[in-house]
Amino acid sequence: MFIFPFERRGDNTGYFFPYVTFFLSLAFLVIAYFNFRFVPYRAMKTQFDAMGLGHGELVFGSLISYQFVHSGLSHAASNAIFLFIFGDNVEDALGSPLFFVGYLLSGIGAGVAYLALNDTNHVAIGASGAVSGILGMYCYFFRDIQLSLVVGWKIVRTSAAIAILAWVAEQILFYVFVEKTHTLNIAFSTHLGGFATGWLYAWVLVKLGIRKREFPWRDLGFRIATKS
Repeated sequence: MFIFPFERRGDNTGYFFPYVTFFLSLAFLVIAYFNFRFVPYRAMKTQFDAMGLGHGELVFGSLISYQFVHSGLSHAASNAIFLFIFGDNVEDALGSPLFFVGYLLSGIGAGVAYLALNDTNHVAIGASGAVSGILGMYCYFFRDIQLSLVVGWKIVRTSAAIAILAWVAEQILFYVFVEKTHTLNIAFSTHLGGFATGWLYAWVLVKLGIRKREFPWRDLGFRIATKS
């Protein structure tokens, strides 16, 4: 069973153009297309080993670079879509600079989780950990917004908190029964680490008194997490 939360049109409309979300999504696709269109397979594998995250010679740069390379166009496209679904609202709320910092920190947290929870020699690549951090921020700031949740073949409407936490529960199960057993070479641990980092980042911003942007829809009864 796969659980996938998403917004329907009009669920959570923003007021500012999400520049970072747009250019990150575009970068995923452009880099993936360039790699698979112009880079020979052996050179591409060498690139993945150099920019990816593994238990070999770890350099801090790998915690950044692995977030921007993908194993294929479908891998890049899925992360770009997921980022655009939720990233526009989070960027709308935080502003582009804080949003970009949160994205990078989430990717770093996701990478640390991958290294801590796995002893495999597989190299991790992809933005899914960082994107999961954006999902964590969304869950913190917009937890009462109604989302659609795909559960198997059904679509149900529920709060963002329930929808996203259902997704987190699924990722935990996938980590235990898929990643740890090496059934599939998918780093579900990065999803968990990224989500936790993103949620914590949002929490810290609020505790520091760094408020969300003020929107007209604050007066419409939507609950947002700001320091009182």
